[in-house]
Amino acid sequence: MSKRIDKPIKPPIVHTLIIEDVHTAWEKMYWDIDVFGDIQRSYPDEKQPLAYAALNACISASSLENWSLAQWKKQCRMRNDKPEERYFDNLLKTTIPSQGLCVDVANTTKHGNHRDRRGGDAELTLKFDEPSEHTPPGFVVRKSNNGEISLLYNNLYHLPTHWWTFLQKVDLVSGEQPTPNWWATKISGLFDRT
Repeated sequence: MSKRIDKPIKPPIVHTLIIEDVHTAWEKMYWDIDVFGDIQRSYPDEKQPLAYAALNACISASSLENWSLAQWKKQCRMRNDKPEERYFDNLLKTTIPSQGLCVDVANTTKHGNHRDRRGGDAELTLKFDEPSEHTPPGFVVRKSNNGEISLLYNNLYHLPTHWWTFLQKVDLVSGEQPTPNWWATKISGLFDRT
């Protein structure tokens, strides 16, 4: 009879470079949303970078859900509580309204076939908007759902705050929503031009 030898569990950082916990996964999602906004403003004539950035933001939000669920289950087990995924899922749905769409977009992107499981009948479209008195011309990613049309960036813009609130509710983070170092450096660079 052969004896089973358990391999030591490698920390996430071995594969993810710097994402080692829920907090750094949250910062990665925040980064991808910020990049999407920058591309929308800075390269309005480039449809591919805008679409790629939108997909990346959705993939990061989906990934953050996976990180959060795994960490939450681990903490429940450490307290000798049985993790109730239904509680987690319901709280996620009510706290982060755009998460279902992000997960559907991420799964469709990753697996190469259309998935509509959690985002309802929402659809993304890439459209060139003509100039108006309020906006310059350029490509935009629109979300349409039951006749309601909005800019995807407007939905994603609120994700970092919604996610931080959710992470607090499930005791995975504490305190006020932090400003990531990369964002503080970016903003100081904009205002410190001499």
